[in-house]
Order: sequence, then structure tokens, then C-alpha cells
Amino acid sequence: MNQFDTVLKLINTEERKNMEFVWGKLLYKKEDQSDIEALLEKIVEVSNDKTINKVLIRHADVFKYLGEGNIIADIQARNYILKMLSTLYNPEENLNFEYEGNPLRKVLEHVFRTANDYGLLPDECINTQGHIVLLDASRFMGGLNINCYQGKNVTHQIRYGTAGDGKNGENGDSIFSQDIANYVRNILRFSSSDSHTNKDKKFRIKDDFKELFFSFVLQLSHIIKWFGGYIEKHPDREVNKLKIQRIG
Repeated sequence: MNQFDTVLKLINTEERKNMEFVWGKLLYKKEDQSDIEALLEKIVEVSNDKTINKVLIRHADVFKYLGEGNIIADIQARNYILKMLSTLYNPEENLNFEYEGNPLRKVLEHVFRTANDYGLLPDECINTQGHIVLLDASRFMGGLNINCYQGKNVTHQIRYGTAGDGKNGENGDSIFSQDIANYVRNILRFSSSDSHTNKDKKFRIKDDFKELFFSFVLQLSHIIKWFGGYIEKHPDREVNKLKIQRIG
């Protein structure tokens, strides 16, 4: 293998793709002077961006589960967490950053989509448009029964594992621990007012609620770390799907 082949191999690694959010374009041409200048500027810019480096080090146990080749493989989830934590640690460098949709809900949706990929969340928690029904997903993984519909009529319920003696099967089997279930529920409740932001109606972190927002960013980071560890212990999709039980 010659040196150029080695460079191309490094460019196409999953970890390199995960850093596109920071580094931008992957390929620069040496015969193009503007490309060379742009590369040098980018090297200086990234080298000086100590906040991102600190975030990646401080939260390495979170980021090891995010991005291509990892459990939560979608790069958008990784980029959102990276940007939110960078804003927490150094807001001066990240003023007025706009998200397409509430980033807390966006990342949670990626967590639930990953759960579906691993057989821990039933397809009934995905609507006809392909979106995760976040409340149902939260309830299911939190150990509660959820309704299944034919049109507007409830046909039956499903749950994870054996139901408990509480309302909606509470106190039975659950994927989420009680603490994780509470964190997820609180994030969904907090972010519900901004659930319909999009590329036309941008989401910004409101100054009046920034303390609350960033407390949920840290809770979300903990959820990712917990969830990644859970998947490592329960990686078999088909075995996981056996725990999805129909009621009625």
C-alpha cells in the first residue's frame, strides 16, 4: 500500500466521518491553492477549539456510543450532543446557534430508534410517517402497557415482559430503570412546547430557561451512557423481541 492509499483509508474511517461536523470537508487538493489555504485555516481553527476537545475528553464514556460504527450510529445525534455540551462549557463560542427541531427530543428519538433496531422497542411505537411516538416509546421502555390502534380504536395493548400489579402494568418488567424513566419523561415534558420546530422555525436555547435546558443536556448524556451499556449487555435483537408481550 502506498502513502496515498493510506491517506484515503484514514479519510474513510468511521471515526473521521464522525468528526465531519468539526472538520468539514474530507478531501483537499494540493494543486488548488485555495484548498491548501482552507485546510491550513481549518487546522488552526480546530486546534484552537479547546471546548470541543474538552467535551470529547470529559464525556468520552458518552461519545463512545455515538456516531458511525457505534451503538447510536446516527451522526446527527452525536453532533447535537457535542454542540449542546460545547455551548454549556463555553457559551461565548456558541452564541445564537440554531437547531432544526428541539435537540433534546431529536437525540431521544435517535435513542428510541436504536432501541427499535435492537428489538427493544416495537414497531407499534413508530407512526405511519416513520416517526417515533415518543410518549409511547417512553412508556413502553419504562415498563408500562401501551395502546395499539386500528384507526381510532384501541385493539389491544403491548408491553415489555411481565406486567406488574400497578396501573398500566406498573411495577413489572422494564427496560429503563426508574431513574432513567423519570429522566426521559422529564425531558419530554420540558421539550414538548418546542416539539414542532424545524428548518423553517428554528429552535434556540432561551436565556430564561438555560439552566433547566443544560441540566437536561447532562441528564440526556447520562441516558445515552446508560443505554449504551444496556445494549452491550443485551445485543441480540431476536432475543430482545421475545420480551414484547401482547395483552388482550
